[in-house]
Amino acid sequence: MLKRLAPVVFVLLWSTGFIVARYGTRDAGPLTFLFLRMVIAAGVLWAIAVATNAPAISPTQVKWAMLTGLGMHAIYLGGVFIASDLGLPSGLSALIAGLHPVITSVGALLLLSEKLRPRQWIGVGCGLGGVVAVVIDRLNAGVSGITAGAVVAMVVSVVGMSAGTLLQRSRGGTMPLLRGTAIQYVISAVVLGIGSVSVEHFEVRWTARFWWSLVWAVVVL
Repeated sequence: MLKRLAPVVFVLLWSTGFIVARYGTRDAGPLTFLFLRMVIAAGVLWAIAVATNAPAISPTQVKWAMLTGLGMHAIYLGGVFIASDLGLPSGLSALIAGLHPVITSVGALLLLSEKLRPRQWIGVGCGLGGVVAVVIDRLNAGVSGITAGAVVAMVVSVVGMSAGTLLQRSRGGTMPLLRGTAIQYVISAVVLGIGSVSVEHFEVRWTARFWWSLVWAVVVL
């Protein structure tokens, strides 16, 4: 029963990230919010790893963790939050993010020689068709908040996530979970922090809404 519910719970929690992006960026720039989230999450995970005597991570694994982290966290979340900050509706962001399985499946076929069963390809095709149809419909309807910059940010985020996923599949299979994820967050924090300081000047309004959004982003996402 729990195994069946786990994917549903994961998707529901994962989808809240688009809502958090909307609320979190009302009191801070997208890069600033994510920088704080990455720093706190990295510290928490590393502390848990030390407290539980989790497996160590090798220099080679650190290298691959950094590369996968850039795609799966810095680029992906950065794109999602920038798109939200530019006004892209959360629902449409989630739909565009649905391209991730499509890009990953094609990439796995071309780069990793992984094959999907016909039924899986049908699912991928239906997903792609649904995303394209909804995006075109929203654009034709002139829905507010849909700008070229916001859509490009979301597409870049999905490509980054897919690239990170493929790299992790090919190189990160044996990476220790806690320390590896913490390293991913650290390198993402470095990149996002540079962007935060240089572009957004690290401006934050420390409201209750901001704190709730940040806590949710750290604990749940």
